[in-house]
Amino acid sequence: RDSKWPTKRDKLQMAVRIAGSICFVLYLAIAIAANKAFGMSVDKNVLVSLASPRGLELLPEGLVAALMGAMTLVMVCVFPLNAFGLRIGIHELFLGGGIESARQRWGASLALVAVCTGIAAMVDDLGSLFRLIGATTGVYIMFLLP
Repeated sequence: RDSKWPTKRDKLQMAVRIAGSICFVLYLAIAIAANKAFGMSVDKNVLVSLASPRGLELLPEGLVAALMGAMTLVMVCVFPLNAFGLRIGIHELFLGGGIESARQRWGASLALVAVCTGIAAMVDDLGSLFRLIGATTGVYIMFLLP
């Protein structure tokens, strides 16, 4: 089938650029609104501050809802990028690299989603899950990939 990208790598790079750009714009909007409303007294999880009585007093309820929706969209954009790195790491670690079959890709992806869903159900702060995923992916990229 014809694709406008010459290689899968080019297609992935475009997806990373788009997701990264969306995340940057959304994070920037959330940071500006949180700084305007709370200054340095913002909670480590900005969503907690936004949903607090003070947050709803300082910012219109519609803006708070939009910012929470933006944060949800950031999570939706970031998860596949992090999961891709984790899946590649799992393949390298347990299967020694090489070409992976579609069954292996789907199996590893489904296992990652199941593990992440389980962890997310056990913790109060999804930031913990994303820190874990980011740290694991970061270690793979910095130390194991080269």
